[in-house]
Amino acid sequence: MVGLKIDGQILYYANKKMRNDKEVVLEAVKNKGIIVKYASEKLKNDKDVAVAALSQNKKSYEFLGTKIKEDEEIKKIIE
Repeated sequence: MVGLKIDGQILYYANKKMRNDKEVVLEAVKNKGIIVKYASEKLKNDKDVAVAALSQNKKSYEFLGTKIKEDEEIKKIIE
């Protein structure tokens, strides 16, 4: 986990289990929002993950799941 706090890019090298672990993904996107593109589909649609990623980098919106992009709160963040 310490490595993710230092460099979110580590998620790129993570296995499927880690990419589906909410705690791991949250730490990665807090450091580098755009890295959400390597999260599992489930977590790409998780509101906590989406908010954390967008708070770090609004460009991460492109990589979020389809369902979460319809969320009104998420839409307000990117406006």
